[in-house]
Amino acid sequence: MSISNTIPVKSFPLITKNVFNALYNAPVANGTYQWGIPANQNVDVLDLFEYSVYMIERVNFSLNIPESGFENNLIGGSELEIQLTLESTRQQIFQQRQPFITYLSNFSIVQYFNTGQEGDKLQATFTGAITQDGTIAGKNNIDALVQFNIYRIASGEWVKRYIDQQLDTGANLETYGRRR
Repeated sequence: MSISNTIPVKSFPLITKNVFNALYNAPVANGTYQWGIPANQNVDVLDLFEYSVYMIERVNFSLNIPESGFENNLIGGSELEIQLTLESTRQQIFQQRQPFITYLSNFSIVQYFNTGQEGDKLQATFTGAITQDGTIAGKNNIDALVQFNIYRIASGEWVKRYIDQQLDTGANLETYGRRR
């Protein structure tokens, strides 16, 4: 048995793509590729509409290095992670940063959110580091590609029920789309 997310048929599928770059920090002993730099913080992912609810359905992740270069060079306590926030309020979309622990990740992560402000933006911050071994020696930088499959739900009735229920419970209702 599987759980299906029931959203209105006329919801808009949106696919985003962001590239986060890490430079090799060679002067440091045991140099690393660092993503926790200002260029990878609060990066615009998607322009948002006020009277819509958004459902993040899936996250895809990859790097422009061989799989062994990723797996052999992970640093404990400095995993590659992403967090999404609303630009207007800095409200986090996920309760915790989402880690990328496997190469070429393609995982389901159903999360609903909305904004009360026209012109708001969904933003991403990508952090983490990996070391360098022979599989990626000589590479000056590494690109992390993160893609989100998001649905924009603009059905007035559905959005109204979502917002009303959110106000009643004060919760971010990840499971709302499973009920009708």
